[in-house]
Order: sequence, then structure tokens, then C-alpha cells
Amino acid sequence: LDSVLGQKVNKENKAGIPARDLEPTNPLRTLAMSTERALYQFGKMYATQQKEEENNKEGKYLPLEHQPLEENNKKKKNKKRNYLEQNRIRFEASKYSVSHSTLFAVPQPSFECYDMCPTLFADIRKAFDIPDRQYYAILGRQKQRRESSYSVISSDDASGKSPSFFFLTSDQRYILKSCTDQDVKTICKILPAYRNYVIEQQERAASGNKNNIGAACGTLLPRYYGLYKIRLPNTKEVSTVVVMQNFFGSKHQINKKFDMKGSTYHREASEKELSK
Repeated sequence: LDSVLGQKVNKENKAGIPARDLEPTNPLRTLAMSTERALYQFGKMYATQQKEEENNKEGKYLPLEHQPLEENNKKKKNKKRNYLEQNRIRFEASKYSVSHSTLFAVPQPSFECYDMCPTLFADIRKAFDIPDRQYYAILGRQKQRRESSYSVISSDDASGKSPSFFFLTSDQRYILKSCTDQDVKTICKILPAYRNYVIEQQERAASGNKNNIGAACGTLLPRYYGLYKIRLPNTKEVSTVVVMQNFFGSKHQINKKFDMKGSTYHREASEKELSK
């Protein structure tokens, strides 16, 4: 399985439409560009921090942004450990024009981006042998690009019942799926156990039965690599996306797809789905 991931995707497997082909006023076109800008800056920030850590011979350096949140105030009833460690980057509004006289060809308002649970996700990516430099290079905005390189699947085009939208990186390697507040709470709740399980299974895979697909790749669970929240301070609008491996982003032709559902309630195929 790992041997086919990250290779040039078969054209038949490509999904979504380029964000640049959406209407200029489409909020997903704006959000795609904002997300790429933020992930580029996070990658740049972490690379600088890593270099500083490597240069610190005593090993005492710990960036302030990476200090984990301690237990909630003991005076509060909820004394469970808070795993919601976050790093934040703020961007000011940028002028845009369809001409080449400005940085962007799509509206870019002021916004804040939060990298949620960065340490846990960094451990998970490391377990799956994904270098941070490669990860952020694929997800982040390339220098001088005035448009997002992402492809978009809107909630209207998605096959699920949820109002989720999806971004896909230019190489279709990663999917960024929008999350509800409940999704975010669930991910953050299971993340410590998920991180431990992934590391344990990857270690077993290193010396396990290579003839068994589950043993060969460590785990067949979905691969979650990051969680990012974008907030528009003026409108207080929030969008959160989780980064996952796109298993359809393969060089091999896919003959059949199965959409597994966890419930039969309101899960009958629509006319649109039946026509596919």
C-alpha cells in the first residue's frame, strides 16, 4: 500500500475542480488560498524552530508556542488534561486584483490560522515516515503563486450527507476535509490514543508479516496528519479542516469504489448518485 501512495496520480483518479476555476467571489476559492498561505508559514516557522533546536547544544530550547497546555484550572469542575495545544499565525488583509499588480488574484481578508495539536500530529506524521518539509511543501502555497493550487469538491458535489467540502493538493496526495465542531472535539479526544496506536503498529510493521496488507503498512485506519482552524476576526466565521491521506490518489486504475456508511438512516442513493 505504501509503495503506491505519493506517486503520480492516474488521470482517471483525479477528483475535484481547480480552485482557480471557481467564481472570484466563491468563499471556497478564498479559503483555499488562505489555507495554503497559512500552511506555508507554519512549515517555514517549524523549519526555523527545528534548526534552532538542533543548534542548541544543551537541548533546553523549547519554543513558547510548543508549550503544552497544563491541566485546566483546579477550581473548575473539569480536571481532564487539555490536549488542545495550538499554534497561531495571523494574516492581515491583502489587496487583490485580476491583474498582476497585486499579490493575489482572489480576495484575502484578515484571518487567523491555528495548528491544533501540532506535537501529536508531528509524531503521527513521523510514524508514517512523512518528513515535515515534504508535508508543508505539498500543502503550502508555492512562492509567487497568486491562486490556490488546490482542487475543490464542494458540499453540493460530495456524495455524503454532511455539508462538508474537500480540498485536494495539486498532486492529489492529501485531502483536506472540513469539520464540524463535534468532529473537532472527537478528533482531539481520540488523538492521543490514535497517536500511540499508530506508533505501536508501525513498529510492529517493521518486523511483521509482509504478506498481510494490514501488517505491511502498520494499520488500515484512516491516516490523519493535521488539523487546522481558520478564523475571520471581523465576522467570527470559523472553518476547520483535517488533513488525510488520499488513498485514491494512486497511479493504479481504480475499477470499483465502495462508499461504506455507518448508518442506514437516510442513506438511500439520490438520483444524482444513481446517475454516476
